[in-house]
Amino acid sequence: MDKKRKLQKSGLRRKLVRIMVIAFLISGGLYYFLHKGVEAKLNNYFETSDYVEKTESKYAQKFQDYVQKNHISTTDTDKITKWVRDQDIVHISIYKDSVLIYDSYYPNNDIIAENDVETEYFGWQAYYPMKFADAQADVFLDGFYDYRVFNYAMIAEILLSCLVFIGIVMAGIKRTIDYIGILEQEVEILEGGQLDCPITLKGNDELSALARGLDEMRKSFKLRVDRDEKLTKANKDLVTEMSHDLRTPLTTLLLYTQILKSKKYHGADQMEDYIDKIDQKANQIKSLSDNMFEFFLILREEEIELMDPQSFKDIFYDIMSELVLSLQKRGFQVNQNIEFREVKVEVSVDYVLRVMNNIVSNIIKYADSNEDIVISTIYGEEQVSILFVNHKLKKSEKVESTGIGIRNIKGMMDKMEGSCRVEETQELYRIKLEFKIVV
Repeated sequence: MDKKRKLQKSGLRRKLVRIMVIAFLISGGLYYFLHKGVEAKLNNYFETSDYVEKTESKYAQKFQDYVQKNHISTTDTDKITKWVRDQDIVHISIYKDSVLIYDSYYPNNDIIAENDVETEYFGWQAYYPMKFADAQADVFLDGFYDYRVFNYAMIAEILLSCLVFIGIVMAGIKRTIDYIGILEQEVEILEGGQLDCPITLKGNDELSALARGLDEMRKSFKLRVDRDEKLTKANKDLVTEMSHDLRTPLTTLLLYTQILKSKKYHGADQMEDYIDKIDQKANQIKSLSDNMFEFFLILREEEIELMDPQSFKDIFYDIMSELVLSLQKRGFQVNQNIEFREVKVEVSVDYVLRVMNNIVSNIIKYADSNEDIVISTIYGEEQVSILFVNHKLKKSEKVESTGIGIRNIKGMMDKMEGSCRVEETQELYRIKLEFKIVV
């Protein structure tokens, strides 16, 4: 798991590095072959065309115009040197009567003055007769005329390669950028309260891990919202039902107290009968209030601490024994089909005791004591169940039920990650408690 997490955390970084390496290799290869091809083409062009001669002639004319415009003489070496430096790529030599009097490589004329001799012109050198302010002289021009073209070509090659590099990188991360855009839209939807919209999950990197976390947060928040809505509805329904359920015994109780108060009874026996009924209704109201208190207590307990996984037998053996004994003391016959296998469950003992107390209370109130109570255990692959089956009271003996006790049982079983299932027929009542087996 840790290794997988590390891979996920380095996913985006590795992907970006891989894209950049590929982009560098492609753009570098493009630059290499482009540079070689352009260089060969330019060399061939310069060798077969008169570009150099034309450019040199242009600079010669430019220098002549400069000389005439500024009335420069052959001795104005500073002005001549300034012009050469402004051109950047040109070197000139000036000969007067076949004697070198100026060379831009040695603008101070120190070395030239020591070699004041006539020099023959080489046939491969082109010279231009020019008129200076003080004399006629021959000017030789030499320059790196193709150097600037090669520089411009190289700059264009570098720019093109950089564009290719950027294009490849952008194409490589486009999917990631699009995914970020999708997540942004989905987060905005969640902010609007639409929790049913799932978060899109793609890949296996930091971004997908973030999306997975957001989706889990969405699910958790939705469960909480649904649970709150369910609890709110349950509370509302309970208050409505309980107000009716309380009103019935309370009305009867008030009726009997009014009869006793006004002494509208016949003899002590009837008075005792009314007192017994008042006591019965008072106990019924107390039972309802206790169940209500327990119901709200269960609702308030958002999370409970379950004990460490324990043997099913260790937890339930004593509890079931006491439950059977309690029913037998109340006059019920119990048919036990209970088997304790070596499986482990994770429960709250306090909740288990309260669940069993509720079941005993319901059996005492609503079960026919003339019929056997059947208690069985059922084992499945993922859960172990305890099934209670009893016969209902005859219609004439029936006690009105509010159902709040069963709600409490279901609520506590849900908290323990179990479940409670109830089935009824005209004669039988079945309640099944399901506990999750922990491996």
